[in-house]
Amino acid sequence: MAVTLLCLKRSCAGCWSRRAHLRLGITLLGLWLVVPCLFGSSRSAAVVPVLDYVVDNPAGGYTAWFGYRNRQDRTVRLPVGKDNRFTPQAKDRGQPVEFLPGRHRRVFKVDFPRGSLVWHLDGRTATASPNRRPTVRLIAPLTGAVVSEPGELKLKATAKDPDGRVERVIFYHDGVKIGQDAEAPYTQKVSGLTAGDHQFTAVAIDRRDAPSLDSNPVLVRVLGSNQPPTVTLRSPSDGEIHTAPATITLSADAADPDGTITRVEFFRDGTKLGEDTAAPYEWIWNPVAAGTYALTTAATDNQGGMVMSDAVTVTVQVSNALPLIANFEPAEGYGEGGLDGQQGWEAGGTAQVVTAPIHAGTQAVQLNAESPPAVMERALAATAGSVVYLDFYTRPVAGSTPESAALIQTAEARVALVRRDGMGEIHLEAGDGTGGRSWQATGFMTALDATGAADWQHFTIREDFAARTWDFYAGGVMLAANLAFAGDAPAGLSGFSVTGHATAPTAVDEFLAAYDNPLFIDADNDGMEDAWETARGLNTAINDREGDADADGLTNITEYVLGTDPGSTDSDGDGMPDSWETRYGSDPAADDAGDDPDLDGVGNLIEFQQGRNPTKGAVADLTGAVNLRLYQPGR
Repeated sequence: MAVTLLCLKRSCAGCWSRRAHLRLGITLLGLWLVVPCLFGSSRSAAVVPVLDYVVDNPAGGYTAWFGYRNRQDRTVRLPVGKDNRFTPQAKDRGQPVEFLPGRHRRVFKVDFPRGSLVWHLDGRTATASPNRRPTVRLIAPLTGAVVSEPGELKLKATAKDPDGRVERVIFYHDGVKIGQDAEAPYTQKVSGLTAGDHQFTAVAIDRRDAPSLDSNPVLVRVLGSNQPPTVTLRSPSDGEIHTAPATITLSADAADPDGTITRVEFFRDGTKLGEDTAAPYEWIWNPVAAGTYALTTAATDNQGGMVMSDAVTVTVQVSNALPLIANFEPAEGYGEGGLDGQQGWEAGGTAQVVTAPIHAGTQAVQLNAESPPAVMERALAATAGSVVYLDFYTRPVAGSTPESAALIQTAEARVALVRRDGMGEIHLEAGDGTGGRSWQATGFMTALDATGAADWQHFTIREDFAARTWDFYAGGVMLAANLAFAGDAPAGLSGFSVTGHATAPTAVDEFLAAYDNPLFIDADNDGMEDAWETARGLNTAINDREGDADADGLTNITEYVLGTDPGSTDSDGDGMPDSWETRYGSDPAADDAGDDPDLDGVGNLIEFQQGRNPTKGAVADLTGAVNLRLYQPGR
């Protein structure tokens, strides 16, 4: 928009010339005022918010540290409001309102549980998202090491980042930075140490600039005259690979130029395994769980001088071969936190090693409540055609249907807990003979709390890959036998998994996969306890589960599940054969001769003697004639 100013005095000399110049100047001024309105302001923010870093905190959430950069040479004031606020939720999170010139780091911190946290400041934003703090540990030298003046040593650290990678490790001598290393193994040479005590620490920085907590402090004493000993870790060799659970023999060569060796100590990642006071210096380490370890040895002489060897790295690989035991304990190499990647387990969602709830020991696995459900799974490699047992404790979440419950499964079998009449009933899914699957109720009931099983459940699955059938035990009692595999089941056990639930956590502990029956002595591995077989005249040396010792039409394994006697056609002595009772739903292990399930006034025993169906009542007499109850097949 142009603004024109007309001269009112036309007779003045030069008026028209002055008027033209004035009109041009004001026109340009108008354009200068209008252009920003049309195309937006080009003003740069005076103050810029900066996210310094994010780390996890003990409360289970995250802590974000913020700073800022003030580009002005004066203090800028921005009160909490539109130009100085946080989202989501409370806009006031303790942020400053006065901003000094220059770059300022770690000015304030904000805790948040999950998701993202955004600081809006002077038209700019800084966004914080979850990040876990890296960890670092000094593994060489050992605290208490002694060297001679002028002291020379090499610091060595291990560092890990649980959700990213370590960018660098910074080394400190008595609190003063002395160097850093950006490549593993993280090392720093130190020389010229004077006599006295010296402390070293390290800090790891991840690629999002988050620092670790200070490492373990290492104290080193520098002596004035003693010549230090020498030590070398002779075995294992650097880069060796073993299979878990491994046995590794550590051996060292040590000597002292001006005295004698008093002891040689052996260490794993800076933690002492043991020591030997006489040559040959050795230590046997077992069992060794899967993982990668830095091994060192330290020799101490008769004057207190100590020296540490260079570290060698050994790897212990996870084996999927059976037997496999996973109690999820620290001694097996399990640490608190995410299960994924620990000892061969894979996990989707939040599956964690926790200290509560547990069934035994100090740790178990919990699948947190979330959608989609968390999953824990383990690949297994069993011999084709073998019999395999899966034994474990669990607290599953019940559902209104099997599909809506927490699921325990292999490629051949699935187990779920279903709510019924205020209790939880175990349901099993097996092959239906057509290549598909179908669920069946077991009738086994367990108490529930608000979300699932009120107590730990002991489940055992026996899978026979030759017969392609599976059995299921609860609390050591067989509930079902000879359930069919699904049509696409492999030739041998390939894996095990647990799928959690969206509304409540699922727990798992004390897992075992093995070829031998973990519940009782079962020499022939037929799923029936040897003591039970012996008491009933069966052969404990051969698999006779499909035999029929009493020729009553019920196989031995069926009698085992029912609790009847495979050597008697009438186990409960109520006058009705076991096979007849099983056919019509009576209990072959209890005297129910007088029961009348169809309420027709005739007890089970009479129904059997007259050849009638005890579950089908008499035909109603609608004509008043005498109702003669004649035997009819199937009636």
